[in-house]
This record gives sequence, C-alpha cells and structure tokens, in this order.
Amino acid sequence: MSSVTIYTWVGFIVFLAVMFFLGFISSKKTKDISDFAIGGGNLGPYVLGLSFAATYLSAATFLGYPGWSHDWGFSNLWLFVAIIVGGPVGVMMIAKKARNLNNKQQSLSLPDWLGDFYNSDILRVGTGLILLFNVFYIAGQFVAGAGYLNICLAFPIKRGSS
Repeated sequence: MSSVTIYTWVGFIVFLAVMFFLGFISSKKTKDISDFAIGGGNLGPYVLGLSFAATYLSAATFLGYPGWSHDWGFSNLWLFVAIIVGGPVGVMMIAKKARNLNNKQQSLSLPDWLGDFYNSDILRVGTGLILLFNVFYIAGQFVAGAGYLNICLAFPIKRGSS
C-alpha cells in the first residue's frame, strides 16, 4: 500500500469520526421538525455557506470538471469562473431577501416556501414531485463517490459471479 493510500485512509477515518461526533452533538439539539429541517432557523452564514458549497460543488463538479478540462482545454476556464464565482455571487444577491421572506413564512422546505409565497398548492406539489426525482441525481452522486473512494483507498475489485 502506497503512502498516499495510507494518508487517504487516515483522512477518511478522521472525516468519519468528525461526522459521527457532529451527528451525535446535533442529535441532542434536535427537538422538533424545524430543528431538523432548517436548524431551527438559527444557522449562521458560515454553516449555510458550507451547506451551499457541499450541495453546489458535488461529485459532478469534482469528477466532471477535470474531464471537461481535458476535452476542452483552456477554454474550460470560463466554466471554472462560473462555478466558483457565479454560484456564490448569485446566492449573495438573493439570500438576504429569501431569508427575510422565510422569517415571515416559516417554511421548512423549498416546496413549502414556493407554495406559501405564491399561495399555490399546485406549485407546492409540483415542486415536491420534481425534488422527488432528485433521487436519481443523488444515486449518481453515490456512484461517483464510491468510484472516487474505490480509486483513492485502493479497494480490491472482485469481478465475476461467485
């Protein structure tokens, strides 16, 4: 096993330990659905920013962008600027207004927020159905993450049927 693989394993184990610790601490603070869904409305800008980054910069970014760069060359730098600068700038432009609106509405999810804002149950259900199909996107993220861990942690691959 190479030294890079060993360091990757150590980092992965430390990451899992930190996630379990944070999950345990957070479970003690979760008292109702509002605490679970939106952190009781008490999440600060750093937590929300990290949450946005984790959502926005998904496996598609880390695994897809290098492939695009390989195919497109230096012209792909514009995509990098859009990913790194465009997303955060867009969020900064609307985040304060959206937060103020939600303080009045007390919505717990995007379908609730849109349904409450436009007073439309059809929009609420439609948005919920669209988000339901994100299961396929999330499955792709798990496959990409598993492939990444398979390569970085040097898991042996057993092929064929037993």
